[in-house]
Amino acid sequence: AKDQIEVLERRAQIKDGHDAAMELATKQNEQLVEMLRETEALAKDLEDRNTLVEDELSALKERHRVTQEESAEFEAQATTERQQALSLRKELHSVRSTWETEERSLRERLVRLERESSQTIEELREELRMRREKHYTMLA
Repeated sequence: AKDQIEVLERRAQIKDGHDAAMELATKQNEQLVEMLRETEALAKDLEDRNTLVEDELSALKERHRVTQEESAEFEAQATTERQQALSLRKELHSVRSTWETEERSLRERLVRLERESSQTIEELREELRMRREKHYTMLA
């Protein structure tokens, strides 16, 4: 009977140990399940954040692409306008040179005409003076 009591006590201890181990395993499993839920929630949160960041990155890349295209267009336009300005400047210089040449020619012509006109006027005055003298001489 004493052996049976010892066997029963050992069985009770084993059962208590087994129950304690089961209880401990259950608590650990519950903790693991809770940690898994938290980890999954964190993973979901990180996935959502990652999606937002990827969307923002995609939008930024698109804006960057559009900005680069606009920049290239503005640069091409600036180059074209710069070339047109240089061309207009050359044309203006050429026109100015032509006008200056024309002005110089007209001034020289004007001086020549004034000189010729003065000479003609002087000659006509002299002729008129001589005719008057001749006329006075004939009247006298």
